[in-house]
Amino acid sequence: ESHSSFLLDLKSRGFDVDTDSKSLFAYDTDRIYDHVILGPSSNIDAKQLLSFLEDGGNILAIGSTDGVKGELRRLAHELGMALPPIGSKLIDHFKAPNKDAHDILILDESSNTIPEPYVHQPGSKPLIYSGTGFSLLNNPLVLPILKAFRTSYVSSGPESAAAVTEPWVAGSQTYLAGAFQAYNNARFVFVGSDLFFSNKYYNDNKYGNKQFAEDLTKWAFRETGVIAVSDVSHGLANPEALKAVLDANTTTLVGSNGPIYRIKEDIIYSIDLSIWDPESASWTPYQANDDVQVEFIMLDPYYRLNLQNVGNTEDQSACKYQVEFKIPDHHGVFTFAVDYKRPGLAFIEDRRTVTVRHYAHNEFTRSYAISSSWVYLSAIMSIIGAWVIFVVSWV
Repeated sequence: ESHSSFLLDLKSRGFDVDTDSKSLFAYDTDRIYDHVILGPSSNIDAKQLLSFLEDGGNILAIGSTDGVKGELRRLAHELGMALPPIGSKLIDHFKAPNKDAHDILILDESSNTIPEPYVHQPGSKPLIYSGTGFSLLNNPLVLPILKAFRTSYVSSGPESAAAVTEPWVAGSQTYLAGAFQAYNNARFVFVGSDLFFSNKYYNDNKYGNKQFAEDLTKWAFRETGVIAVSDVSHGLANPEALKAVLDANTTTLVGSNGPIYRIKEDIIYSIDLSIWDPESASWTPYQANDDVQVEFIMLDPYYRLNLQNVGNTEDQSACKYQVEFKIPDHHGVFTFAVDYKRPGLAFIEDRRTVTVRHYAHNEFTRSYAISSSWVYLSAIMSIIGAWVIFVVSWV
């Protein structure tokens, strides 16, 4: 009841909400739910939660000053978030609006929110927060979202001088909301306050808690920040050269790995990227604001090239990125690899294997076409001519 407005908003976005289930899997293998919201008192086994993430499920975990159960604490630590002991709360003696309650803070979105365009953009309204904080471990997959003031600290003891001098975490190392995205694009979000989503704060139009929670859950449940590969293609830059080879029937050009290229050929590689738009419920072109790169690999990358944006596809559902390059003078099995990982976006990893062959025996340049060989060819013809003259003169 205390969080009914938050749950009603989820239902209005098309989610079926179940508040009674205790299991995440049917028959220990089939995932029942796409997303899970865990409260501070949740006691679902950490191993089951980890299996849920590995299977592609998303989790929104919510803490409180009463702490979280050990299972959720172990999962958060495994993912790169160190949660404080039970009973710890966020305190600030300088920023609290109520001098009698130093654990209720008004956060400025412009300074406390870490801008991530695909997660949440700071709004004009402040956020009201009462809960706990946590620290982030050294994990590149963790994304900080909301941080505390420099004068804030987290302590499990009373508001005393000892608590201030020996806090559990303090200042810029204190975070109030953080996210984790696995390599399979499963997402985990932790917010250290259950009151943040309560009707009291959620429905108060003076604060931006509702918009922040909506943006956070859209990202956590993969409604935003989702990009995908819609098409990948590669081939010879000069199709007439391919037709000439096929007409001559000099070699087999298609193998188990697709086209078989020849060393030193010019080829074109292209990839189409789309991003999901929840407003129109459709895929739209993804316009990258940094470099999208492709690697041409055989054990080690021979090339690492920037792909050029050449415009949208005909159906306007994707943006095409492509590059033209010359295959190195080395034959073997090569891989086109695109590894695009950016904060707040789904990870893209696409690999296509191709075979690169050497020249066929009839594809080498003929000796008479090489100018430096003409002196040797002239010597050969001179010897032949002299021998003919010698034979004729003696016969």
